[in-house]
Amino acid sequence: MSSQGIEIRLLQILAEALNFHLTIMNPSDGRKWGQPMENGTWTGMTGDLTQRRAHMAVANYFIHIHILEVVDMTVAYDMEFGCFITPLPEPLPQWVALIYPFSLPVIAQP
Repeated sequence: MSSQGIEIRLLQILAEALNFHLTIMNPSDGRKWGQPMENGTWTGMTGDLTQRRAHMAVANYFIHIHILEVVDMTVAYDMEFGCFITPLPEPLPQWVALIYPFSLPVIAQP
């Protein structure tokens, strides 16, 4: 996992401004965000938080009910919007402009 990015830079600025020591670590078990286990414990950074091996975690983490049962989260500070992108369509021929506003049943009526 990388210790770069906007979240890490923000934490570094906060550490300097508020005079605290920042230690950046990867999840102790290497399992990234974490998954719930059958015994009620968690893996990954969620497990590090619930087992008190970390004070805070910063990640592109989706907020969902299962996580909120074991950790507290801030409000979302970032939103990403996925979409498909296509070229702009060619302009319609002028003759189509006359019939385009009408539905097919209106045009096809005898």
